Order: sequence, then C-alpha cells, then structure tokens
Amino acid sequence: MAVYTTLAEWQVHLLLQEYNIGDLISFEGIQQGISNTNYILETTQSRFVLTLIEQPLSTSFPFIFNLMKALSAKGLPCPEIMETAQGSLWSFLSGKPIVLARAMPGASLFSPTCSHCAQLGELLGTLHLAARHFPLQRNNPLGRQWAKTTAANLLPVIAQTEKKTLEAFLPLLLKVSDMNLPTGVIHGDVFRDNIFFEQGVISAVLDFYFACTDMLILDLATSVLDWCQSPDGRFETNKVTALVTAYQKVRPMTPAEIRAWPLMMQVVIARFWLLRLQCKYTPRQTNQMLPFSRSPERMQAMFASTEAFPALTCYAECL
Repeated sequence: MAVYTTLAEWQVHLLLQEYNIGDLISFEGIQQGISNTNYILETTQSRFVLTLIEQPLSTSFPFIFNLMKALSAKGLPCPEIMETAQGSLWSFLSGKPIVLARAMPGASLFSPTCSHCAQLGELLGTLHLAARHFPLQRNNPLGRQWAKTTAANLLPVIAQTEKKTLEAFLPLLLKVSDMNLPTGVIHGDVFRDNIFFEQGVISAVLDFYFACTDMLILDLATSVLDWCQSPDGRFETNKVTALVTAYQKVRPMTPAEIRAWPLMMQVVIARFWLLRLQCKYTPRQTNQMLPFSRSPERMQAMFASTEAFPALTCYAECL
C-alpha cells in the first residue's frame, strides 16, 4: 500500500455518492507497501479503506472481489467489500478502478513469535479448504508468462550481479508450473504487512490482489519466507515447525509437497526478488523507498546463503 495517486477532497465526496456508507469526515493516505494507492476514509457510519488499483487487473476483479466476499461469508477475517448502489463490487475514480472495504482492526507485526506463526499456518489451511469449491479461476499473475516478459525487459538494464542471478533462476521460474502438486485458490502474498493481529490473535487477512489458482504449497512457502527468518536472514527452525505443523493439522500435505519444500522456497524467493527488481528499475512517482525487508538486495543475498535452507530440508525429512 502506498500513495501514487493524490486525491482531492471533492473527488472523495463525489465517489461516496455511489455508496451508502455515510458522509465523509476525513481521509488520509496510507504510505506503506509497493503496489496500489490506499486511503483511510472515516465517514459518519464507519472507517473504510479506499484502494485505487494501479495495475491493469480489470479482468481479474470478479475473481479477487468475489473470493473476498466468499471467504468473509465463511467466517474468515477478510475485509467486507462495499457494494455500490448498483450492486457492483468496484467502481472508478480519477480514471482508475477502485474498491471500498470496511477497515479491519489490528496491526501487522514486525517480529512474529512461534505462536503467531502457528496461527498463520492454521489460517492458511482454513483458507485453502474454504476456497476448495470457489467456482472462478485465475492464472498466477507472477507465473511463467510474467517471469518471461519481466526478465526480457530487465536483462538489458540490470547490474551484472543481478543478471547472473536472474539467468540462474529464470529456468526454475519457467518450469515450476509443470510440477504435479495439489492446486487450488491461494492468497499469493502472505507477507507480514498483509496479516493483522489484535491482542495477539489474527484479526484480518488483507490484499488479495495476487490471489489466484496455483499450487497450494506456494502460499506456505511464501509465509515461511517472510515469517520464519531471523534478522540476519536465517530460517528459524522452531518458527518453521510451528507454522507448517499448524497448517498440516488443517490440510495435511502430500508426500510430494513435502519433498518439494526446498525447491518451493527457491521459487518464492526468485519470484518476489524478480518482482522487487521490477519495482527498482521501474520506479513510480512516490517519495517512498522500498524498506530493506522488501528490497531485491536482501532476497538476492538469500540466494547465496549457505545456511538458508538446511532447516527446511531437515524438517521435510522428518515428516
């Protein structure tokens, strides 16, 4: 979340005429994140998050917003999407698609504990099972075609060390879709800033713009990537165990998924490194810098680490 599109107060007043959510009291931009423009709106009825979608995702809106609506109806802590007076789940403002959702309580964590990791594992398992019969499908926006196109655009302009890394991992990104592992709806972006806690308990799962139909284990690997590392980049075995064990209790992994653990970790590191590299070389008009935890340099360093994956390999062998 960030502010790439600046809105005037009159524009927000005009937008609210399409919704039955009260009169505007205040609005303020949210600075965190890297993808879309977000504002907190306070009205006479409640607090809402207004998201201007900066990426061309219009064909994916039915999947994303109906998925959020379905998961919320099943009791998962997803933001409630506000419908317009015409019954649409999205609208347009300043030439860009927007969505209004009720603001969720809580805040993201900087240093999750084993308890927090276990809660996340249980949430992911519950989400995967709850979406088993969701009727819509969407290809992974960070899948084979995206990796191929992004790499082709970046190779002529990136630094030599980055080029070597990309050339080494591009074949993996192009072939991973051929693996025969259980698939279904995944969140696709289970980083810490997309999960809120209140009084130590998960209160919200946010940002479904990478949600898609893909290998379920990718969600688990992404969560381990961001939730189970020490500040120096090492994976903490106790957190990995807590997260994966809690997930297994809800949706047991197949033997093939367990064997694929280390490979899936390399896939998610490569995907999100490439995404951050794309952001680095295609900067937007914003005063925000990518934090170190989100920088391509940190993930590139993980590729070269000799201590990054033993904990994961050991855990897989014990299952």
